[in-house]
Amino acid sequence: MSSGGDIGASHPPVPIFSALLFGALISATDPVSVLALFQKLGISERLKTLVEGGESLFNDATAIVLYNAVIVIAVSGVFTATDVTGGGLTEFVGDFLGGILSGCLTGMVIGYLILFSRDNMAFAETVSLIVAYAAFLVAEIFFGVSGVISVVFAGLTLGWIASLTLKPAERNHMNDFWHFAGFISNSLIFLLVGITVINLVEMMGTGTMIVLLGGGAGIAAVLAGRLVVVYGLTAVYNLLPGADVIGIRYQHILFWGGLRGGAVALALALSIPVTVPFRDEILLMTIMVTLFTILVQGSTIHLLISRLRLNRPSNLAWVEYLDTRLTTKRKALSLLEKIHETRDIDPQIYASVHAEYVNAVRRCEMDFRVFEKSLNLTPKMIEQALWSRLLSVQRRGYRELYDKSLISEFVFDILTHSLNSGYAMIRNRETPEFRIDKKPPLEIEVIRWLIAVIHRVSPRAPAAKNLRKFSLSIEYQTLISEVGGAASRARESIDTISRDFTVPDDLLDVVRAGYSHHIAECNAALQEMGGKKYPELAEDIEDYYLRMT
Repeated sequence: MSSGGDIGASHPPVPIFSALLFGALISATDPVSVLALFQKLGISERLKTLVEGGESLFNDATAIVLYNAVIVIAVSGVFTATDVTGGGLTEFVGDFLGGILSGCLTGMVIGYLILFSRDNMAFAETVSLIVAYAAFLVAEIFFGVSGVISVVFAGLTLGWIASLTLKPAERNHMNDFWHFAGFISNSLIFLLVGITVINLVEMMGTGTMIVLLGGGAGIAAVLAGRLVVVYGLTAVYNLLPGADVIGIRYQHILFWGGLRGGAVALALALSIPVTVPFRDEILLMTIMVTLFTILVQGSTIHLLISRLRLNRPSNLAWVEYLDTRLTTKRKALSLLEKIHETRDIDPQIYASVHAEYVNAVRRCEMDFRVFEKSLNLTPKMIEQALWSRLLSVQRRGYRELYDKSLISEFVFDILTHSLNSGYAMIRNRETPEFRIDKKPPLEIEVIRWLIAVIHRVSPRAPAAKNLRKFSLSIEYQTLISEVGGAASRARESIDTISRDFTVPDDLLDVVRAGYSHHIAECNAALQEMGGKKYPELAEDIEDYYLRMT
């Protein structure tokens, strides 16, 4: 690293691939702290999705693949046009696609060991740890593709297997283990960074000002790149026909909330070979960008959210909040009355507690009336509020079925995704749709494709029948969730909801008829599954579902 000299001293120009190397490693973002703040402040789900989707694991994985592609040229110093147009691009795509395939296969093969270790969570956690290492080694050593991409998709595959095989308590146990492992890994990386900083500071000598200026240039470059990407690409997206426009306030948060220099960037910077030109400068700039994003951006994002008034719940959020309070108090009052009927409780104690909850229910009902009057609700706003409360009822119904293990996590995720789509339609002032013929998720499409392939190769293979039972079991669970749970409960709650705030009778009739028609369609689909569509598998489906439950 350059040491000594004053600001005016001449320095060799930075090689282009040293600059690209810094750009590749610093492109990895770390949105975890921002998302945690969003959760605490109750930020809208759409903004959470934009940040979480835009700063996902694939961002880190892509940064690592780019880093590996650039580091070879940066070390050798030799570059030709074919490195980009030919071999470089081919190698990048091959590494990425090969990593996906390798990770999925490794995660599936080793991950199924969890099926045989559910009674011993320590062993199951060890298996999950083996998957992480095995996916990287298999990809790098045996297939010569990206180990990082392989680990990402091995983790996704392992998570999918866990969602189908583990109980909620077992999955929570596994999540706690990996949260702890992630905390330890991040702590060790930052400890190593601290030691490295001390060594670099000792090497600075009289060139401290130059180093600080270089770090400031790195920070400015990162912010400028983020500005162009966020505001430029968002402007293009907003011009597309049918696009759900991203407002300027959301764009400000996306720009300032793009924290850089997480564990991935620091680990990559520390792994740069000493032979790479300007290696120490790259490392120090990475550290300074990390400190800037943590100390400046991380500490001021809360203030920016407040100034933009994004931490204030929307009217629909208030409706859901008031509905949850009121529903909870009513359930508690109903439970108290049932306990009084079945147990001998001191009359004075019961009267005191009962009066307390009666007053609580009345206060919640009054809050709804005050909220309605304060907004001067239009007919469209009343319809939005009604649908928001009905979808909340459905959400609680799905959660109850899942907590009782009557539906799998996979089905619960499908139903939750459908609910989120309904909320998005409400925000866009559209009416949620009642449909049972929605496009199935990608996993089901893949399973159906596998069934067709296996049938073509071996029509009598047991694997095809098992996959078909699994696919039909998901359809079966989805239908009974509507018939015996969420949709029926929402229909029954319409009259109660209409008493809390003024809803036109014609709207209530339309919504009630919509739920009744939807439930009838689900019942017809269930009968068709057993009687007409798959008679040879009808008993197997129910047997499979009951055994899974």
